[in-house]
Amino acid sequence: MITFSFVIPAYNYADYLPKTLDSILKQQGDDYEIIVVNDGSTDNTDEVMRDYLNRYNDIISYYKQVNQGPAAARNFAVSKAKGAFIFALDADDCLTPSALHVLRQAIETYPDKDLIAGNHFSVWQDGRVKTKQQPKLSDNKEANFIAFIRKQVSIPCGTSIVRREVFDKIQYYTDIVGREDTVFVAQVLACYPAVMLDNPIVKRMMHDDSFRYKLGEKGGYDLVIADKLFDPEIIPETLMPYKKEYKSRLCLAFFRNEYKAGHYKAARKWYYLAIKTMPRHVFHWNYLSKFLKSKLKIQS
Repeated sequence: MITFSFVIPAYNYADYLPKTLDSILKQQGDDYEIIVVNDGSTDNTDEVMRDYLNRYNDIISYYKQVNQGPAAARNFAVSKAKGAFIFALDADDCLTPSALHVLRQAIETYPDKDLIAGNHFSVWQDGRVKTKQQPKLSDNKEANFIAFIRKQVSIPCGTSIVRREVFDKIQYYTDIVGREDTVFVAQVLACYPAVMLDNPIVKRMMHDDSFRYKLGEKGGYDLVIADKLFDPEIIPETLMPYKKEYKSRLCLAFFRNEYKAGHYKAARKWYYLAIKTMPRHVFHWNYLSKFLKSKLKIQS
């Protein structure tokens, strides 16, 4: 019986992929499969995978597609998955040594949960390591959803497993660039019971060429993200009033990113829109102080 199906999109991450795969293959137990989808890579991903397929062809499945983005790659991998739970892992992140042991125990302890999340380490190239202990999730789905969109709790990609049947209702949106994992997790929390574990299960590798740092370059600043998240076919009606708040928070996130990039005029545009959408957010001093400073800075 397969408990875990790892779905791993790979786009020009041949240098990172071996560590990711090894971190899975070193886990105790044989109740998992690994599905790697090459999303149109132009590096030596094929060569890397050929070596692993020669050694682990009973565990690893490998597919190739023209570049469509990680969401499409994950959805395709899920369609091939045989496991009871889907584990969406990025090609540059690694499991902690006891991750699957922890998750097996959690599945037994919380048989009614459809999303089981764990904590994680963030590891930088200069050797810095940071762990942020996440707060517990509630038995109330609405409370979990609100805490997540307000960033009171964080569940990044690769830090949770989701029951396979959930994907019959919710999948990753392929027509938004970036934050498709955020939208997916938010919708799951709105509809299904979830739990947060104390144990770290993933080491997230923080490097300059990571996709998560390049959303602006790839057109990731788009309010359609809020429209997708608050899909009335998925989100309960009682949660739809939070759409305006989320839109404003999204604008503030775009403001912060543009400010950090030195694009002060573009940053102010997002700040104005955030406050217009939700005026009470003007009292967030962290953002207001940056907005005021942007007035004194020279555009980069």
